[in-house]
Amino acid sequence: GTWTADGVYDPDEGQTTLTDTNATWGKDTLVGMFINPDTSQTLQSLIVANTATTLIVWADFSNLGIMGADYEIHNYHLMDGSPVIDAADNTAVPAGIKTDLDGNPRSVDEPNTKDCPQAPGQCGECPVVDMGAYEYQDGATECCGDCPSDANGDGETGPFDLATLLAAWGPVEAGNCLDANGDGVIGPFDLASLLAAWGPCP
Repeated sequence: GTWTADGVYDPDEGQTTLTDTNATWGKDTLVGMFINPDTSQTLQSLIVANTATTLIVWADFSNLGIMGADYEIHNYHLMDGSPVIDAADNTAVPAGIKTDLDGNPRSVDEPNTKDCPQAPGQCGECPVVDMGAYEYQDGATECCGDCPSDANGDGETGPFDLATLLAAWGPVEAGNCLDANGDGVIGPFDLASLLAAWGPCP
């Protein structure tokens, strides 16, 4: 888009309001995304609030978000199938950091993604943190690892795991690792998935 007014900095709040009267954003739907307020340069800022036609960002960006300047909105949240899900180094997360930039849990497992595919065994124990400022949350579960049918964690899918699945037959809590299709019920599909995984874990 293009700004239709100069940005206004509020030094008391440490925030800048940027305006595009041609925009039709939903209220606060852009919170957590980033704005490059002038595409002739690379600086960006975090969007902390928005109305249909204004954005509020951290820091003084009034000298960049000026009337007539072109801008871009960037969404760095991870999408389905991103290669950076469950792919970073757990030891790189500073001590005490428990949440991502949105305030969601920093380390969760995406059960359909192989952990640490680019450097197997070098990212740390499950759950493996995602790369970037945001942790992928859709479908996140308890840590099922790369072999969710291995209920006892012995490295293979076998009789104990089959017995565990049969004992849990019926409705289960969300995130149960044996619920292969995530429908909240241990049933025929989950049994078939376990049998298909029979033997040593990959």
